[in-house]
Amino acid sequence: MSIKLKLHNLFILSILTLSLNALAKDFPEKFSMVYDLNQTSSKLGKVDVAYSQSKNNYKLNILVKGQGILSLMGDRKLISEGEIKNHRFYPLKFEHINSKRPKKNITSEFFYDKKLIKSIYKGRNIEKELLDGTLDVAVFLMQFNFIHTIKTSYNFEVFQGKKTRTYSYKKIKDISIEIDQRIIETELYEGEIIGRENSTHQVWISKNNYRVPVKLTIPTDLGFIVNQELVSTNLPI
Repeated sequence: MSIKLKLHNLFILSILTLSLNALAKDFPEKFSMVYDLNQTSSKLGKVDVAYSQSKNNYKLNILVKGQGILSLMGDRKLISEGEIKNHRFYPLKFEHINSKRPKKNITSEFFYDKKLIKSIYKGRNIEKELLDGTLDVAVFLMQFNFIHTIKTSYNFEVFQGKKTRTYSYKKIKDISIEIDQRIIETELYEGEIIGRENSTHQVWISKNNYRVPVKLTIPTDLGFIVNQELVSTNLPI
């Protein structure tokens, strides 16, 4: 999971780690998460995440509300809808809605039989190849919850709305961090978008019960780093 701020958006080989990963649970039917957005000591907004699932169908809504300088970008909403099969998300529909610039809204549909993503952007129909394993930018970090293998790095093909890029992650270390006066056991990953300059970012993934992002550092188009940190959730991480 990531806000669309243009992200230019080492498992320990031991029996202990294998056991912890094997205990990651399937997501409940509904849960929500709220993140604060900060730059040094200044609050720049918040991110509301709402996930729902019925049998093998899922829907993920992400609302990004900016404050201060980020308000110039307008509120943004990302919606991912699709299916879950074999412990993988298969997006069927993706929407990126910009409250301040509605002409830049994007609606995309995924056609797996034709290996195509069909999008509507600025009134134009756009077709892109649907690569195997493609996730959309709203849901891709949630895929960590389904990963139970021991690897030192992961690559995700991520559809951003107009193009698909490879997001590459390498585990740096296991680390305990304090979130909202709680100590959470996490795995710290460093990521980059292949072929994109200045795209290095960090993601802290919770490692008990559910494997979800609890903290991120994200480079923006405006030339500074935004910290995205979990402040509340009804998911028992």
